[in-house]
Amino acid sequence: MKARRPNKVHRSKAGFPLNGRVTPRRRTPALPVAGRAGNGPPVESEAELLRSRQRLEELERTLGRLEETCDEYIELFNAAPLRYLVLDDLGFIRRYNQSLLALLHASTLTVNEELFVRFILREDIDLFLACLRDCKLKRKRVVCELRLRRLDGAIVPVELVLVPIEPQGLHSPTQFRAAIVDISERRAAEEALAQTQRGYQAVVDAIEGVVWEAEAASLELTFVSRSAERLFGYPTEHWYHPGFWERHVYVEDRDRVMNQLARAIAGSNNVALEYRVRAADRGLVWVHDRIVIRELQRRLKLSGVGVDITARKAVKEGLECSQ
Repeated sequence: MKARRPNKVHRSKAGFPLNGRVTPRRRTPALPVAGRAGNGPPVESEAELLRSRQRLEELERTLGRLEETCDEYIELFNAAPLRYLVLDDLGFIRRYNQSLLALLHASTLTVNEELFVRFILREDIDLFLACLRDCKLKRKRVVCELRLRRLDGAIVPVELVLVPIEPQGLHSPTQFRAAIVDISERRAAEEALAQTQRGYQAVVDAIEGVVWEAEAASLELTFVSRSAERLFGYPTEHWYHPGFWERHVYVEDRDRVMNQLARAIAGSNNVALEYRVRAADRGLVWVHDRIVIRELQRRLKLSGVGVDITARKAVKEGLECSQ
């Protein structure tokens, strides 16, 4: 007996039957979901609820600590003696602290609408804009000194430190942190020092002799009074050239003077020397040089006062000849 061939089932392109009987597919039973009872809503155990409450309480405590820390930082930010602000690349003030208000004698500033150049002296605005531009292009710290005009009209010299706030990606920075240091006291101290130096220079130049200082190791002059130009005829700046003094000691006296000076330096002993110097007019000038050797910042320094004794030497030689 011939075996019966099974009926061929024709299907569409989408896989649906077109004729014949098709056995329906068996549905895969749904996997049980943890925490569910049948098909009802999720049910959490008491232990899970307790753990959730504990996590929530811990998060609330952490948030409280963060808020307290944030408040402390805000207080420190406003109370810090350093004046701080954030600027954009157009010079608008984005953020500031209370110390900046105190410096400017201002009660408040309008954020995002107030230009910082409002407080900069007109002559220094170009310098400020150049510093801002350099900070943006070079993406590094820039320092400059400016003069600010307070709201009461007083002028305050300050040091401005700009640091770029690096953006995401390769874009150029558009905001900058700025620290402002009041340098009024430093400027006053520098001016007082300059006045003292001018007074010292005037006294030194009035001395009938050449006051000088030099490095013991190299004999290079680090200071010489303007009397040197009057006495020897060479411009003052020539004396700072390496070897200038040694070359102009008269050749017949040079070895003796260098040897005596070397022994004095080796023993850290003060010394008095007499020698001749070739002047700019080719004449010879007798000098009595009293030299003090001292240590300054772990280096030996020479300080001397050279006095013209040419006339005295001439008188002495005249007396010796007459005898």
